[in-house]
Order: sequence, then C-alpha cells, then structure tokens
Amino acid sequence: MRESDIIMLTSNQRHAEMILYRAGENSLRRVGLEAVDADAVDKVRERAEAAGLRIISTTPSFPFIRKAVTFLTSEGHAIEVHTPMPLDQPLRYHGPGAHPRFLDHINFAAVNPRQFAEEMHAATGLLLTERTTGYEIMWMRAADGRHHAVAAVKGNTGVHHISWEFESIRGLQTIADGLTVEERGLVWGRGVTVRATTSFSITSIPRVS
Repeated sequence: MRESDIIMLTSNQRHAEMILYRAGENSLRRVGLEAVDADAVDKVRERAEAAGLRIISTTPSFPFIRKAVTFLTSEGHAIEVHTPMPLDQPLRYHGPGAHPRFLDHINFAAVNPRQFAEEMHAATGLLLTERTTGYEIMWMRAADGRHHAVAAVKGNTGVHHISWEFESIRGLQTIADGLTVEERGLVWGRGVTVRATTSFSITSIPRVS
C-alpha cells in the first residue's frame, strides 16, 4: 500500500511487514514484535512498567492493529508489541525480485547488549538463545521457536541489520545479480551463521530523495 508519505511492504499474507516513512534523515521509527494475543500485550505493558521502562504509547501504529504498547529500552530503542497482523494479502504475487518468505529478524546495535537483553527479557519474556563471552553479540528467541527473533551487537545505539528469509540460497544469488545491474555490491557475503546452518549476505539500501 502507498500513501503520500508512507509505503507498506509485505512478502506474504501479512498486511505489512515493513513500513517506510518519508523523513529528512536516516532513522528508525520503531520495531514491531507480534504478540500471540491481546492478553500478552497487556502483560508486556505490566512487565515493562515493573522493569522501570518508559511506556511511550498504548495506541497501535495503525487502525488495522487491535491493541499495542510501545516502550523504550534504556538506550532509546522503541519497541511496539502488538496483536497479530491481519492476514489479508495474497500469498502469491507478480513482480520482479527474489520474493522473500518473511521478515525473519532484526539485529539491534547497543552500547550495552547485556543490559538490552535483560530489559527485553524483563519486558517481553524473550529468552537468550546464545551469546558471546562478553555479550559482544547475543541472540534472543520468541514464542515461534525459531533460533532468534531479536539480536544485539555491541556498538552505537541503533539497528545493525534487518533480515529477510528466502526459500533457498537462490534468493541471495538473485539479489546479488540485481545489484550488479545497479552498479552496487554486497556489504558482506556470502557468509554462514555461527552454527553454519544458514547462508546470508548483507547489502545496504541507498538513500532516495
């Protein structure tokens, strides 16, 4: 969906997976985490308040979301926990590109990843899956049972990367081929994860005026 200052993107039946806003600078508005139901959203609000985290909104970002709560980590990451996104989009669609399956995870950057992990666990119940010895990078899993939905790497507060999952490595090859046409390249890749179970590559998105 496209409006004057908003573009909603999805790669599956979910109403939206990534939402782009027109802005004068490169920034992240907030990150959405889907709760299992409305009661879970209420629980997150209670837990965030008990952990001393600031609640900045209890109004969903969009009218198609039934209930939501948005809180800030101590470093200022804005996290919106919301009820399930409507499944009102076609599963199959036309168009060029690699057609990812879904938005898989987001890696934050945090000055103190350990504190970030403790706050996310306290507020949302996310569990630590793995970490390095000094918390230089850590991964946290949600109720879907996947290895991680959220991660954090030590660095200046912000976002390190956003990950889309593809059916196979062919999707990464399609992206790489497209980048050469645009005279762009990969920032990193092809690589493999810590457990060598999945392959990945990383590219950057140029600013569009």
